[in-house]
Amino acid sequence: MIPREMLSFVRFLPQFSKGRLTHPLTTLHCRHDAYKKANCKAVVFLNALVGVSAITLLVVMAIVAVMYIRPARAWPYLILASLTTASLFLSLSAPALEVPALLTLIAGFANVPHLYFVWIFALSVFQSGFSLQAWHLAIGGIYTFPIFWFRAFQFDLTGAPPYALSIGVSIGSALLVMHVASVIIRESGADLVEARKRTRAFFVTALILTTILTAIVDLYLIAAWPEYAQLIKAACIWPAVFAAAIWLVRSSKDDFVLVRAVIDFSNAEDQTSSKDRALLTALQCKILKERIYLNPDLTVSTLAKDLGVNSHRLRALINTSLGYENFNQFINSFRVEAIGRRLTDEKHDHLPILTIALEGGFRSLAPFNKAFKAQFGTTPSDFRKRRQVSLATIRATPNRLQG
Repeated sequence: MIPREMLSFVRFLPQFSKGRLTHPLTTLHCRHDAYKKANCKAVVFLNALVGVSAITLLVVMAIVAVMYIRPARAWPYLILASLTTASLFLSLSAPALEVPALLTLIAGFANVPHLYFVWIFALSVFQSGFSLQAWHLAIGGIYTFPIFWFRAFQFDLTGAPPYALSIGVSIGSALLVMHVASVIIRESGADLVEARKRTRAFFVTALILTTILTAIVDLYLIAAWPEYAQLIKAACIWPAVFAAAIWLVRSSKDDFVLVRAVIDFSNAEDQTSSKDRALLTALQCKILKERIYLNPDLTVSTLAKDLGVNSHRLRALINTSLGYENFNQFINSFRVEAIGRRLTDEKHDHLPILTIALEGGFRSLAPFNKAFKAQFGTTPSDFRKRRQVSLATIRATPNRLQG
């Protein structure tokens, strides 16, 4: 059932186009007037300055996403994160900028999912093999619904939501931040894109500090200094926006997750400089002859030490010459191929899949299943059951394990 307040709002919509500001826009006008009366010109000017500068930077970021990083999978999420955050600044600076009431109303609802889109953008940049899944969308719906309710109440469109929802929103925001921070930190060691690897610490720090500062503003400062709350909140978020804009302008396309073609060792020489060909040959020997991928504790640092080079050089070689963005993805591709060949061999039928996975270099079944399905498009158990189809798949796949 549509709330009575919403029906009232819909009934007054035709009057907006005629310039007559009525419920709920009259409320917004009253709030804007009260804001100007309660604050000196300096506060109004600072609020306007922070808002205009942040909105400008965010619009520039959205334009950069379209023009320069469009091949990357992160670009649509960067646009959404930038524009929804710009809407947040427009809402915070609306009284100082004398934003029309209807535009303030639109911006108020448009900024609801800004943290959700920041979360998705960060995952698309820093999480290996990211693709938007149904559970991402479900989390977005669950997280933003109560915020939309609060916005509707803020604009006098509906009744007050339960107080428990405000606690739920705070917990949800904290969980989104903690999740993306854990992903960024967890995958840092395996990241082969050097510029993106350096960005991880900055992104986590900026995200956590901004979240803490805005939480303090919402919980304490709004009640203590309500006349300065909008300016303080905007000022807390502004440094992160400025730093993100500088990072984006200075970044190259390779800092983002591009869709790269994975290149086999036999074809990699064309992509490799003469000084790195010896290193590529040594790496091929380690992988194909010594089968170091069977070591579950293998990292890019230990492999670089075995090869007698620094890890930065090895990361760059695997990324630029072989097309991999993540070291685990690179090593797991050999593990999965070797295990796939064992699963099609009848003499290994007596072995459980878990045993074969552990012997193949994986520590547990879950990451093995994920890597196997990503490479072969099916689960290991189905792959083993459909032996004839699997044999055809294996035979059609170049045997990289024999060089």
